[in-house]
Amino acid sequence: MDNAEIAKQLFAALAGQDEAAVRRAVKDFRYEDAVRSTTETGFVEEHAVRGTLPDGTALELAVCVVATVKDGRVTDVREYLDSAASIGLAAALSPR
Repeated sequence: MDNAEIAKQLFAALAGQDEAAVRRAVKDFRYEDAVRSTTETGFVEEHAVRGTLPDGTALELAVCVVATVKDGRVTDVREYLDSAASIGLAAALSPR
C-alpha cells in the first residue's frame, strides 16, 4: 500500500472514530477536497473540514496534515489549521 492510500485510510478512520465527539457538536461533519502528496517519509494532505455549528453558522476549516509513515504505518502526524476559523468549533466542543 502506498503512502497516499495510507493517508486516505487514516482520514476515513478519523472521520468514523470522531463521530461520537464531533458529530454531536457539528451537523454534517465531513472532510472534503482532499489533495494528497506522497513524500519520501510519508505524505502531506490538505483538506477542508466542513459542517454546520450549533448556532447555524457554517464551519469551514482549511487543514494541512504532514505525516510520517514507517513500514506501512503512520507513526507521526502534525496537523496545521487556520486557528481563527476554528473558534466556532472550539466553542461548540467546550463543556457548557
